[in-house]
Amino acid sequence: MNKKIIFIISGIICLIFLAVNFFSEHKYINDVTVSTPHITPSLPITNISFDSKAPSKNQTVVNSTSKSHMAVNTINSRQSQTPITTPHYIPNITKKTVNAANFEGDILDHQAYLDFHNEQQTRLEQRFVIAAKEKIVKLENLLEKGRQHGLPQTQLKEAIDKIAVLKNMQAKLESKGSN
Repeated sequence: MNKKIIFIISGIICLIFLAVNFFSEHKYINDVTVSTPHITPSLPITNISFDSKAPSKNQTVVNSTSKSHMAVNTINSRQSQTPITTPHYIPNITKKTVNAANFEGDILDHQAYLDFHNEQQTRLEQRFVIAAKEKIVKLENLLEKGRQHGLPQTQLKEAIDKIAVLKNMQAKLESKGSN
């Protein structure tokens, strides 16, 4: 029963909030006269520009952060804005670009595509075997250091299990590659 009452009350509050926002006064700029303290006479806003170009002198510019809050500035000859330019050099986001091998055969030839996929899989497995050799040596060195420093048996067991899994997968892939 309490959940129903809470649900009904929250629904009523949401409806009131929507009604207040829907019927509140929206401010749009359509040839409006704006008077601000730093501008002596009132200026009609007729030439509003949203271009990325720098404004010309004595042009009124509207910087909109949202529809309800508008900031109006007048650019005179003393104030000049420099245009935003792109930098001359933009560094790569990735450290190294990887050139993926793309299928260059006939897309309708299913067997040719399967052969291409199998070649990619074989190359991946060969790279795994090479990387596993290096990783196993590194993990065995870390395991020995862990034993010397007296790490808990659970952490040593975890390292031994990881080494065993890598050796097992490496042996499977090597035997698959030799067949």
